[in-house]
Amino acid sequence: MTGYVPVGFEFAAEITYPEPEEGTSSGLLNGAAQAFSPVIFILKTTANLLLLFF
Repeated sequence: MTGYVPVGFEFAAEITYPEPEEGTSSGLLNGAAQAFSPVIFILKTTANLLLLFF
């Protein structure tokens, strides 16, 4: 999966072309990944715990 990260950053930079810097779109992507990681971790852990009891 790590091989897709540079491709995703480049794609985001191409989509937001009129934006003055590439750092803005990659910064937003990194921020979104860091914001949603704990949420996904908690949901996955909860799902695993619920499956253990059934």
